[in-house]
Amino acid sequence: MKSFGTVSMIMLLIGTFAHEAGAWSDSTALSDTADAVFITVVSNADGAEVLLDGASVGMTPLKDHRTTPGNHLLKLINKNRLGSWQNENLEIELDLKSDTLISAIFPYYYEFRSSPSNANVFRNDTLLGNTPLRFRSDYQMGGTLLFRRKDYRDLLFDMSSYDPLTGANVILKKSDNSVAEKTVMKNKGTQFKTSRNLAAILGLATVSLAAGYFAFDFKDKANDQYDKYLFTGNKESLDESRKYDKYFAAGLVLMQAALGGLVYFVFFD
Repeated sequence: MKSFGTVSMIMLLIGTFAHEAGAWSDSTALSDTADAVFITVVSNADGAEVLLDGASVGMTPLKDHRTTPGNHLLKLINKNRLGSWQNENLEIELDLKSDTLISAIFPYYYEFRSSPSNANVFRNDTLLGNTPLRFRSDYQMGGTLLFRRKDYRDLLFDMSSYDPLTGANVILKKSDNSVAEKTVMKNKGTQFKTSRNLAAILGLATVSLAAGYFAFDFKDKANDQYDKYLFTGNKESLDESRKYDKYFAAGLVLMQAALGGLVYFVFFD
């Protein structure tokens, strides 16, 4: 009887422990559910990456993502850009208290170009700007746009044919009563108002070059004779050196005078 009672007591304790463990596990699951909220993120850009507090949690549309209540930073990155020049990131600060549906709307960017440029762009009689035009809208534009430029025919552009990757490129045609634009002729000639004395200019240029050549040739000879004088002590070499120095000075003066005359006849005559 004692042995049976001992076994019964052990089985009872095991059953009680198992029951308590099961109750603890169930209460933990309930507690986890109570401390969680679910967010659903939809956007006008499908396939945008969703980051919650810096961690990637999926792509739009994102349904029933589990997270904790409180403050969070939601960021969306649209990899399918509507153009290469705009920023396609959105940041939304969240204060989650219950299950939340988040609608993230990326702005729409439009680019309009025309040939010729500087055409007015109208939508519903409202001027959006002049081409080339980059326009930001909080909603997707539909309907038609009017391109208008003086001396050209009005052009209606159907926004259903707009390509978000290339933008809109339109070619305007001349109107029947257009006035031909005046062509501006630019005189690119380099002639002076008065004719130059070509003979004097060529002659002085020749004299200047010749005088410069002989001046420096005489200077080389003067240096050679002076070096010979220092080596041999022969006074005749010294005299030759002084003679060539005089020739050098005369040639230098003549070259400068010829250059002065050349400048005068080219720019001031």
